[in-house]
Amino acid sequence: MITKLYKVPVFLFLVCFFSFGNVRKTWAQTEAPASVVTAGIGFSLAGVIISAYETAVTAAANTANNIQATSSSIPVIFGSYDYSVNHRFSIGIAGSYQSWGIAIPAYVDNGGTAYSASALNISRTNYALRPLIHLGNSSDLDMYIGARLGYTTWNTAFNSNDPNLTGVKFGTSSNFAPAVLFGVRYFFIKNLGISAELSLGAPYAFAFGLNGRF
Repeated sequence: MITKLYKVPVFLFLVCFFSFGNVRKTWAQTEAPASVVTAGIGFSLAGVIISAYETAVTAAANTANNIQATSSSIPVIFGSYDYSVNHRFSIGIAGSYQSWGIAIPAYVDNGGTAYSASALNISRTNYALRPLIHLGNSSDLDMYIGARLGYTTWNTAFNSNDPNLTGVKFGTSSNFAPAVLFGVRYFFIKNLGISAELSLGAPYAFAFGLNGRF
């Protein structure tokens, strides 16, 4: 399933590329309307690593104490707004959210010690500015490169009465998270389109979404 999802952005890029010769020859960014709102889903390297860790932890917990620990995750959910300054340049804002969790029900370990239910929750939010340089000369196809300049905040919370875990530190941390972007938007009609975006940096490696232009 994950492999199939990875293929979707690639497919969108190919559709947009091969459609280039059949689109109208006007500037995408000066074709009124000139603002674009995007909502979509993304996939990240952090997501792959943490999800693998969740799987390993739940498997180890289930094997060691014969309990039914479960894991869950939400991929990158993002939204953005881009305003066209001119046909070559736009400035925008963007936000995203991603989370992971492990839940362990109440259990008695092999030594007879009883533990209440526990849960680990990790989330990541990102807010950024996104200056973009737009390429091409089509009102239907918008190819761009740019940057994402913002901050990522990690939040971790853990609830358990296991004495072996009392020394583990959890809380909130933030860091500057720049990224380089390359994207394509294709508008089927004047006000509605789809997009695919590759990113070198947080919060996702690639993403695809639905675009509204006004």
